[in-house]
Amino acid sequence: MEVKQGYSVAKDDTEFSNSLDKIVDYRGDSTVFMQDGSTVEGYIFDVVAETLHIYPIEGDKKEIPLTEVSKIEVTGKDTAEGKSWEAWVAKKKKEKEQQQNEE
Repeated sequence: MEVKQGYSVAKDDTEFSNSLDKIVDYRGDSTVFMQDGSTVEGYIFDVVAETLHIYPIEGDKKEIPLTEVSKIEVTGKDTAEGKSWEAWVAKKKKEKEQQQNEE
C-alpha cells in the first residue's frame, strides 16, 4: 500500500492501523474527518496512546482521540517528493550545464 495524495482510510477499515503509521510518515497535510461531521486539516506528526497529534493549518497543535475519528484522507502534496539526493544532483548538473552554455 502506497500512501500519497488522495489516499483515504476509514476508521473501521482493517488496514487503519497500518495506514495510520504510513500517514504519520507522510510529509504532507491530511484531513481528519470526525465522528461529529467536522474536519481538521493539517500535518499529522504522531500517534501516542490512541491519540492523534496534528499541527492544524489553522490554530495550535491538537490532540485528537482516535475514538473521535471516522476517516483520514491524505489531501496535501508530499513536500519532500522529488527531493531525493539523485534529483538534487541532476538539478545541479543541469544548472552547471546552463551556466557553461551562457559563457
